[in-house]
Amino acid sequence: MIINIIALITIISLNKKKQVVSREERPHFHEFMNNELNLTDQQKDTFFKLRHEFMMDGKKYLDLIQNYRDSVFNELMNAHPDTILINHYNDQIEYFHSKMIRLAYQHFLTMKEILDSNQQRKYFMFLNDKMRVKFRGMKYKKGCCENEAGPPPPFPNMDF
Repeated sequence: MIINIIALITIISLNKKKQVVSREERPHFHEFMNNELNLTDQQKDTFFKLRHEFMMDGKKYLDLIQNYRDSVFNELMNAHPDTILINHYNDQIEYFHSKMIRLAYQHFLTMKEILDSNQQRKYFMFLNDKMRVKFRGMKYKKGCCENEAGPPPPFPNMDF
């Protein structure tokens, strides 16, 4: 009986596996965005120049975050880890992560300026799908983390 159940689960899971597209088969990001957004030649040049600048700026933050993560784990491996130092590293990770998020949204606002309304809609739908928050494999659903009063109000006049 148990063997039959395991066999059925195996058969079902094998049949449900998603088709994985290799990296070589997927279109390059530039090609994908150009096709999806139908960019003009001028938009293409500006779009990919801005994206390259964003990636270079963002890489600095990602490298710093990774260095602090490495430091946390190096400290954790010590015989007597210094929790104050670990907390300091975590504070730095949070700080640079926040800077990275702000940089990303500033980049999105800059990109918005070069796109028409239809392109903006497609671009932001794509970004929303890519940046969707996941909790333990479950996609974030609107309202699941909000209290009964709804989400917190936005912060007016915040200088980021």
